[in-house]
Amino acid sequence: RHAYAKISPWNSDGTRIMLSYSWPAAILDGSTYAFIRTFDNPSYSTWSNTNPNYVYGVLGNRFVRVDVSGTPQTTTLRTFTGYDSISLGEGEGNISNDDQFVALLGRQGAATFLMVYNIAQNTIVSTLDLGGRWPDWASMSQSGNHVVVSWEPDGTSRYQGIEIYDRNLAFVRQIDPQSSHGDLGYNQAGQEVYVSMADGYYPGATVRSVRLDGGGVTVLIDDTPGFRSGHISCRNIDRPGWCYLSTYTTTTSMIGYDEVFALKVDASNTVERFGHVHR
Repeated sequence: RHAYAKISPWNSDGTRIMLSYSWPAAILDGSTYAFIRTFDNPSYSTWSNTNPNYVYGVLGNRFVRVDVSGTPQTTTLRTFTGYDSISLGEGEGNISNDDQFVALLGRQGAATFLMVYNIAQNTIVSTLDLGGRWPDWASMSQSGNHVVVSWEPDGTSRYQGIEIYDRNLAFVRQIDPQSSHGDLGYNQAGQEVYVSMADGYYPGATVRSVRLDGGGVTVLIDDTPGFRSGHISCRNIDRPGWCYLSTYTTTTSMIGYDEVFALKVDASNTVERFGHVHR
């Protein structure tokens, strides 16, 4: 299987598939699923959004790129000296759609930091001292204009729920007091959103989208009977305005039971059903 709902298995032109974080990782043909090769994948490997041959990831305190078009070749793009290790969002972070900006977490002894790195210019745009805190995940938004952090614990105080920062890592606002599973994408109006599970925190909703600009919340699936025990992906960057959902529940009365389906990110409740999970 592929690594995670928020990590695209397919490369940018659909010609290859990268399987899970197990080492070494397998590369398959994107059309026939035929095995091509394994390669020594870096931690938190993720495909480039613009070059079908490139995989990005981290090795210790290095941010690296691997060219998998032939015999895999690893290039260190930057060594983050002064840090013991770095993380690409703890496995749930993504690079901006233009492959320019990435949010990285760093450790230096007991000290912890959040950074925005400009891949194209090989510069550190901004750094934020997290005061020893370590979030559940952090990611650039698809535009590269925002950094979103999931702190997990839930609540309305600072360093709780889901917080948004600008590219310079100035705190903007909390966009959600619940740090449930979700992904960053666009709604049908072209506004950046965080689409997430809502069961138990927002009465009347089990999936909703929250605008990053503070423009409000849209209920995508209500709670009767609702959608639970699933994953959400907005990695469909060539098809903005939709998200993709899958579930692992055994509750047969639930909407989307054992299905993979697309959900339109607006208030229309429009779905496209693709298939069933086979256990």
